Amino acid sequence: MHGQHMPPEPKKRNPWLWGCLGCGGAILVILLLGAGCMVIVGNSAEEVLKENSSGSGSTTDGASEDSPVKIEAEATEFTPGVLHNGGDYTSVKITVTNDSDGNVEVNPLFFSITDTDGTKHDAAKGLGEDDNEIGSVTLAPGENVSGVVTGEGSFTPASVTFDIPLGETIKVDVK
Repeated sequence: MHGQHMPPEPKKRNPWLWGCLGCGGAILVILLLGAGCMVIVGNSAEEVLKENSSGSGSTTDGASEDSPVKIEAEATEFTPGVLHNGGDYTSVKITVTNDSDGNVEVNPLFFSITDTDGTKHDAAKGLGEDDNEIGSVTLAPGENVSGVVTGEGSFTPASVTFDIPLGETIKVDVK
């Protein structure tokens, strides 16, 4: 007689496959949320640009009366913040005023400082270095915000440029 056959072992599930699919799904959700945020920010900037008769991609003097966003810039002392780890930095105090009918997004990453030699200093390299840094805010019509933007290095600031996402660039001389 023939012996009894043992049933085959059930297939084991591969936990790596499910782990990879779960991580991939999480990354997809994060990317979709990020894209949605970019659309929202883009729409706010487009509202401001529609009000400006000079069109998109234009450069406006920050003191210009027809600009929907006003900027004032003044040289100030660098005040080391908690993230400062040494090195030379230069700060400029700015005030952004929203004179438009729509919201305006303000973020320290939207600024750059040009020195008296014509060298442009990106504020991203000075991010978090000054204790008085301007915050990331949404200005409603009539609102304003003040704070500093900081560039890496020791230099004399001549002007500050504010690049509104998807549109207008506003440049103002430093007092």
